[in-house]
Amino acid sequence: MKKLIISAICLISLYCIYWFAICLLVPSRLMPAFEQMHQDGLDIRLETPKISGFPSQFKTPLKQLKIVQYKTPLPHGATLGHGGTFINPQLGFNYGLEIDEAIFSARAFWPMAQNIRNITSAILTLPSQGFTAQGSTPNRSHPNRIQIEAAQMDIKLSGLRSKNIQIDGEAIKFTALNDAAAQNIALQSIETMALDYTDGKTRGSVNFTASEIGLDAELLGDLADGLGATIDQTALNLDYTLRLAPDGQPLELMSASLENAAISWGKAQINAFGDITRNVTGLQGELTINIEQSADLLAELRRAEVIDSQEFFAATMMLGSSNDTRSLKLSFRDNVAYLGKIRLIELPF
Repeated sequence: MKKLIISAICLISLYCIYWFAICLLVPSRLMPAFEQMHQDGLDIRLETPKISGFPSQFKTPLKQLKIVQYKTPLPHGATLGHGGTFINPQLGFNYGLEIDEAIFSARAFWPMAQNIRNITSAILTLPSQGFTAQGSTPNRSHPNRIQIEAAQMDIKLSGLRSKNIQIDGEAIKFTALNDAAAQNIALQSIETMALDYTDGKTRGSVNFTASEIGLDAELLGDLADGLGATIDQTALNLDYTLRLAPDGQPLELMSASLENAAISWGKAQINAFGDITRNVTGLQGELTINIEQSADLLAELRRAEVIDSQEFFAATMMLGSSNDTRSLKLSFRDNVAYLGKIRLIELPF
C-alpha cells in the first residue's frame, strides 16, 4: 500500500512538473519558431501568451493574432484558370488572417486535440496580387479584404496535423473592406453554420450544414425577386477518396459517396444522393436529384434570364409543367456526365 501511495505521488509530481515546464518553455520558444517560419514565407504576430488551465488543459488568450502567407514559390510557368499566368512565380498567392481576440485551449493529457473558441471578429485577406489573366492589366492594388464577424465561432482541431476539423458559428456576417472585394462578394451572412472535415491522407469526408444564408440581391439581379436573396438551408455530406495520379498530375477523384446534398431556396427545394467511382476508363456512377416546385423554379430561372427560351422548353419537357416532385438521374460514364440520355459535359479530371 505504501509503495502504491509513493508511486501515485511520484506520478502526480511528474505531471505537475510537465505542466509547468510547458507553461515556461513554450512562450519563450514561440518567437524563434515564428522567425523560422518567417524565413519560409509565413509571418505570424501574437502577443506573448500567458498559459493557464491547470491541471486538465493548456489555455491562453490569442490577442491580436495575425497570420500572413507572403511567399509561396511556384513552378516556372505555372498557370491559373483559363490561360491566366502568374506574373512572378516567386510571389504566388498572398493571404492572411487577423483575429482580434480568441481563446486557444488544448487538453494537457492529449495535446493533439485543440480548440479556438469565442472568435468574435476576424479579417480574411484573399489572394489578388501576383497574377493576372492574359491580356489584362496586372492587379497590384491592395489584396481583397473581407471582414468576418460572428456572435460566436469555435474551431476544434484534433488528430495528428489536424486531420479532423470542426467549425461552428452563429450570426456570421461578411463585409467587404475595399472596392475590389465589394464588387465580388455575394455571400452576406450565415445565421448558423457547422462544418466537419475528416481527412485520412487521401480518404475522408466533408459534412456541411447552414441555415439562412443571405446573398447579395444586387449580384443576384432579377433572380432575387422571385427566389429571394436567402437560401433557407443547405446540407452537404460527402465521403470521398482521392489519390495522386501516377504521372504527377494534381489529385484526382477516385470515388465519392454523396449521402445527402440539400438546398432550400425560396420556392425551390433540391436534394441529391448517389455514388461515383473511378475505373480504368474514368468516373462511373449515378446521382439522383429530386426537385420540388420544379415548375416555379424554371419560371423564375427563365424570368431572370438565367436560362434562355430553348433551355426553358427542354427543361419543361423533361420536368413537366406541374409542381409535382421530379427526379432526375445525373449519370457518369467514362468521365462524361449525362442528364438522362442527354450528354452534358466531359469532365476534365
